[in-house]
Amino acid sequence: MPSYRYKDEVALAYDANKKRLRLEGRILLDRILNEALAEMTDQFNRGLERGEVLLIGGSEDEFKSFLRIAASRELGQLGPGHEI
Repeated sequence: MPSYRYKDEVALAYDANKKRLRLEGRILLDRILNEALAEMTDQFNRGLERGEVLLIGGSEDEFKSFLRIAASRELGQLGPGHEI
């Protein structure tokens, strides 16, 4: 038998907050990935100038390195005094 769990204003507000965090997180992740791809492209092109074709080995540490650099660039733009 179908049922529906009615949500009060508190539950609706909480759900809205979760949706906003997820959406903003995706937007921020897109920016971080954009920075990571730019960094990878820069390193790749520098390797080509030296006659090397660089490949990402796929290790977790390599990916973390690209993402750490990108996140630092993107999140560093906020500076002090920015609060939720």
